[in-house]
Amino acid sequence: MTKKEYDYYSKKDSQYLKKAKLLSGLFITIFFLLIVLMFVYQIITYFVTLVIIIFIMTLLYKFFFYEYIYYMRKVNDLERVTLMKTFDVFDDTLEYFNDDAYKNFFDDDFTIFHKNDVYFLVLKQIEDNINSLGIAVYFLDKKTDEICPTPRDLSNEMSAYTPNASIIKVVLLVKNEFTEKELESLKYDSAVHHNTVVIGLEKSSSTLIYNYFLNGADVDAFLGELFNVDLKRNETEE
Repeated sequence: MTKKEYDYYSKKDSQYLKKAKLLSGLFITIFFLLIVLMFVYQIITYFVTLVIIIFIMTLLYKFFFYEYIYYMRKVNDLERVTLMKTFDVFDDTLEYFNDDAYKNFFDDDFTIFHKNDVYFLVLKQIEDNINSLGIAVYFLDKKTDEICPTPRDLSNEMSAYTPNASIIKVVLLVKNEFTEKELESLKYDSAVHHNTVVIGLEKSSSTLIYNYFLNGADVDAFLGELFNVDLKRNETEE
């Protein structure tokens, strides 16, 4: 402190000291407030930038890229829809899928790992193949308000029962007569997951509505024996 400073400050009273303390505290508060505002500004800036990026990408996706991205994602489904076929089945096949069909599967060495009055789930190793085949047989005419799973639910349930196994899954919908909406769904929504397809058996018309696994010739041959139908694709169809 210099003499000049002493002469100046020695004349200040207690009120000046209170004011000095108040202003000193205010100075420190302003300093920390500005630091906080700096971080808030940075966060807001990043957030606004992110919103702008999302907005721009949404516009680009909706008005330009959507069609191409959708086609890339659905190209395999388009091929599956093209390959879909219907087959006439024999009475023996219809009888096989009666109310006690699970017994027939058991006699054919399938492992039954779930059963109720509406559907049952079975599993069997495909010969000369590393994969097992899981089949969910779903009697649509028997579904109730309590038990009415979707094909996706059945696919997930089969995966839950065999979490560590390589499994290909088939959801077989069995019904006396399908509605137009159900037939349309069988054709266009047959790929539930990448390793699951939905097929249908209409008893009134003795018709198997079959959706092919892409690169699944072994599965086709296996299911062909089960349904007593030649499911082999012609080379011109592949």
